[in-house]
Amino acid sequence: MELTHLASSVPPRARSVAFPTRRPGGRQDAGLREAADGGLANAVRTLVARVLLTLAGLATAAALATALAPSALAADPPVARIVVTGTVHFADQEVAFADESTGEPNSRSWTFGDGDATSTRQHPTHTYHDPGTYTVTLTVQNEAGTDVATITISILGEWTGGIQVYRAGAYSKQATMRLCVAASVQMMRNMVYGQQDHSLRYQSAYNAYGRAHNGFVTPPAAGVDPAGMQATLRKYVHPNYRIAAAAGYTNAVRAAARAIRLTGRPASVFVMHGRHVWVISGFTATADPAVTTEFVVTSVSVEGPLFGVRPPINGYDPAPNVTMTVSRFARYLTPFRDPYEPRGWRNRYVVVIP
Repeated sequence: MELTHLASSVPPRARSVAFPTRRPGGRQDAGLREAADGGLANAVRTLVARVLLTLAGLATAAALATALAPSALAADPPVARIVVTGTVHFADQEVAFADESTGEPNSRSWTFGDGDATSTRQHPTHTYHDPGTYTVTLTVQNEAGTDVATITISILGEWTGGIQVYRAGAYSKQATMRLCVAASVQMMRNMVYGQQDHSLRYQSAYNAYGRAHNGFVTPPAAGVDPAGMQATLRKYVHPNYRIAAAAGYTNAVRAAARAIRLTGRPASVFVMHGRHVWVISGFTATADPAVTTEFVVTSVSVEGPLFGVRPPINGYDPAPNVTMTVSRFARYLTPFRDPYEPRGWRNRYVVVIP
C-alpha cells in the first residue's frame, strides 16, 4: 500500500521509469519500453533540431561570405590622372599619354581635342597634325563612380627661324596716358583669342583689376606694376603668365623668346625703366628655343600702345608689329626703377611671359 501510494504521487512517465520490473523469462516491463520509446523520440527530435540549426548556420555563413567577397565590397571611386610623355610636342609626331588613375578603374575613354578621335586604351598615343593648344580629356569608371581629368597640350609647328603671333586688327592704343598696361593686355587678348576689341570700357576694367592687384601702393598716376600686370594677364588672357625679372638684358630677351615659342602667346615687357609697357609678339633666333638652349635672339617684333596717341618721341612708340634688332631693343628694355617698388624688381629687366 505504501508503494502504491508513492507511485501515484509522480507523473505517469516518471512512474514507469521509477519501477522497472522483470517478469519471468527475462522480458522487460511495458513501462520500461514506454520510457525507451520516449527517450528515442526525444533524441531524434534533438538530432533534427541540431541538423536544422547547422544548415541554417551554413546558409548564414555562405550569405556572409558572399557579402564580404571582394567583388561585393564597395570600392573607392576612381580619381582620374593623365600623364603625358615629354615636355615639347610637334605637329605630325606621336604624343604618348598614360592613364595613372587610382581606384582601379575598369573602363576608360579618351578624347584628344582635335576632332572625333577617341581611345579606350590605358596608354594611348595620338598624332596632332596642326600646331595649337588642345584639351585632352580622360574619363574613368569603376563600380563606385566616375571621374574626369583634363589637361591642355601645346603642339608646336615646324621651326622656320622665328615666330610671329601678331594678328591683323589686334593693336590697341591706350585711351589715356595711364592705360599703357591695360591697352597692352587688350592687345595680347586680341592676339590670343582672335578678337579686335579696342574699347575704353575694357581698358578701364583691366586697369582697375591691375591696380587692385599691384605689388605695392602707388598713386593713381603710377598705373599698374608688374604684379598687377601678371594678375590681369592671368585673369583675362591665360593663367600661366608669370613675372621673369632677369639680372641681365640678354636673359630677359631669351626668356621671352622661349616662352613665346613654347606657348604661341605674346609677352609683355616693362620699358623706360619700368614707366611704360610694350608687347613682344614675335622674334627670330639662330636655333629653336623649344629644343635647345644654344640659341641667340636676333630680332624682336613689338607693339607700343602710345602709337597713334602722339607722334613717336625717341622711338616711343613705333608702329605695330615693327621688327627691331636686339641691339636697338636694348635702348628701350632698361632696368626697372620705381620709387614705390620694394619687391626685388629694382635694377632688373622685367618681362611677363606666358
